[in-house]
Amino acid sequence: MVSAKFSSKALALSWLAALAGALSVIPVSAAEVATAWQDGHRSKARLIFGRTASGAPMAGLELEMHPGWKTYWRNPGDAGGVPPYFDWSKSRNLRRAEVLFPTPHRYKDKVGTTIGYKERLILPVKLIAKDPSKPIGVALIAEFGVCKDICIPARATLALEVTPATLPPLPAELKTALSSVPLPTAGPGGRLPYPRSLSLELGRAPKLVIEIDYPAGVQGADLFVEVAGELYLPPAVRVGAPRNGTVRYHIDVSDGVDLKALKGRELRLTMVSAAGAAEGRATIR
Repeated sequence: MVSAKFSSKALALSWLAALAGALSVIPVSAAEVATAWQDGHRSKARLIFGRTASGAPMAGLELEMHPGWKTYWRNPGDAGGVPPYFDWSKSRNLRRAEVLFPTPHRYKDKVGTTIGYKERLILPVKLIAKDPSKPIGVALIAEFGVCKDICIPARATLALEVTPATLPPLPAELKTALSSVPLPTAGPGGRLPYPRSLSLELGRAPKLVIEIDYPAGVQGADLFVEVAGELYLPPAVRVGAPRNGTVRYHIDVSDGVDLKALKGRELRLTMVSAAGAAEGRATIR
């Protein structure tokens, strides 16, 4: 299992050493701004960079895994995986790095359900500089899991100094990843899914019952649920047939879930459909 905290040795990593390693490989093309690839267990990682149409700097954490291997979303599922963890504390002139997650996928096997991505992934990262007129020294230590039959911890240490004003336009693959990040739900009247109802049903088999409306149709419908803090929720399971574009999901909370702690908690809902994915919030009453 991957530790949620870095060792003191990792945190003491020298910026100069990281930067020297990142600059040791020539980019693939003159227009590309990227770190060198760093090899890991059945995987490799690098950072790519570009500038949005509005001029904002953006990075992408690119992971490539061997055929059949997967990595995990923020909620990895119930098959023994771990969510990724990012440390940007060694960066310079970086006020904040906001990691965005493209729409995940659900994979089922004999162990359980994995929520994540297979073989290739780019996580877009918004870079907010302390002083936008100066270069940003981006330094990242990323911990993530890769799995095929079992989960293996992996780590990448990546760094590069970039000047926002001289970055090239976003690479095509980063644009594609950004376009697959779920949008904020617009509620009724749009094409994207939105939450219709949420309730906690008690009894012999306590469960959360969530209904999602899919205005553009239920093709590709799925739901991924997160709760803040130390609470864990199993993956949502679709139940019954859709009714007038509404799909019902259950989350089993009968085992190992503090029911008292659930009440009043806000859930983060990632609602998926063929028409697109949306993200919304709902509170357990």
